[in-house]
Amino acid sequence: MEFKLKTGAELLVTPSTFRDANALKKSLLPQLKGLTLDPKSDLSVLAAPIIDALISDDVEESLFKCFEKCVYYPRGKVNASNARKVDMELFDDPELGEQARKDYHEICLYVIRANVECFFESILSWLKTKSLIKTTAFPPLTSTPNMQTPS
Repeated sequence: MEFKLKTGAELLVTPSTFRDANALKKSLLPQLKGLTLDPKSDLSVLAAPIIDALISDDVEESLFKCFEKCVYYPRGKVNASNARKVDMELFDDPELGEQARKDYHEICLYVIRANVECFFESILSWLKTKSLIKTTAFPPLTSTPNMQTPS
């Protein structure tokens, strides 16, 4: 999955292994416990609890494990010399200044989406049949078509 970030950078997210994606899901679930979904609302109500979850050490640890399969292109140009691993050092890179830090939460949300959405599809479908939620669709993501992985 490829995404254009608000700063102009591009992000390539490859879903993580089942083990890592499942660990991310499990770290997020306690943050969503007790959330009430109004049948008239859509799943965008999950955005605030997910942002709140990002302060959890367990969620952060799981995210950084999933980041290992991601590539960040700070200048938005897809070429090997521009490709960067998404790791802790990325967010402290003096060459990038604050750019990567500005992209941090957006990167987190895309990585969460790419890795845990599949776990929730059947649950959301069931909730919809019980009229507990309005839609099973997640809020739309913007993506950049045909972005290539660096060689």
